[in-house]
Amino acid sequence: QLGLHVVDVAHNGENVEAAKKRIEKEVDHASYNGYSGVKIIHGYGSTSGHSHILNPAVALMKDLAESYGGTFAGDRDNKGASLILFN
Repeated sequence: QLGLHVVDVAHNGENVEAAKKRIEKEVDHASYNGYSGVKIIHGYGSTSGHSHILNPAVALMKDLAESYGGTFAGDRDNKGASLILFN
């Protein structure tokens, strides 16, 4: 089994819809290709004071974790990232 598939949707100028589409695509890719999970870097607003992607990304990731039979978790080392761990 491969480790975590890491994807950054916060630092390349993505809007919310583009970020959500990329999260869906990358979670599907990781599940299909045998990764243990996905780490999505969604940011938390360290430079601007808020992250427009944070809440929609977390909500989507919780839904995806459930639909893929996985577990959603915050990244304890990076508050600007969250994980989906496949079971």
